[in-house]
Amino acid sequence: MSLKTKFLGGVCLLVPGLAFAAPEGTRQLGVTQGLEGGAIVQVHAEVGETIRFCSSDNGVQEANVVVNGDTFDIDDEPGDPNPVPAARQGSEILLSPPTDTFCRNDGECGGNFACRSIQDGSAFAGNQALGRCALVYAVANNSGYCNAAQPQANRNWLTHVPATAGNWRFNFVGEPETLTNSGRSTRFFEIDV
Repeated sequence: MSLKTKFLGGVCLLVPGLAFAAPEGTRQLGVTQGLEGGAIVQVHAEVGETIRFCSSDNGVQEANVVVNGDTFDIDDEPGDPNPVPAARQGSEILLSPPTDTFCRNDGECGGNFACRSIQDGSAFAGNQALGRCALVYAVANNSGYCNAAQPQANRNWLTHVPATAGNWRFNFVGEPETLTNSGRSTRFFEIDV
């Protein structure tokens, strides 16, 4: 296990702290808070370590969460549709390596990496290198989905074993808020190395 640091960007939000081998994510933010859509989370990983991660951005409104006997509403109509932006459906989580590779199309990325827009994470193909190579992950009930009510052992983790050491960057897309008009957020996410 390694020493992990994490930085949240997009809205200049900073989560303090270093943690030793503990899963990071929503538990540090609290169940009634989330990441602003498009926020970047960085996690340090060494070569050969396994990064596992999950998110609640599956296009469905979240169920209420019970913590220590208190119930917290997350969405208006749990179970109803709550789609992420059309350009990010099927690519709710993007994972970029420590060193950026800018691209004009998927062919410039190599391997399983795809060219994604620097602005919004949508698929990118253009005449100028305005994309960034990233691994693309879909979040569905049976793959990559997790919520605060699930024990860690029952989460549908996605995994990546880095071939390069450094700060790997996650981009979570965010679903529309239903209890407020504050935009899009990732209500629940977790990362473990």
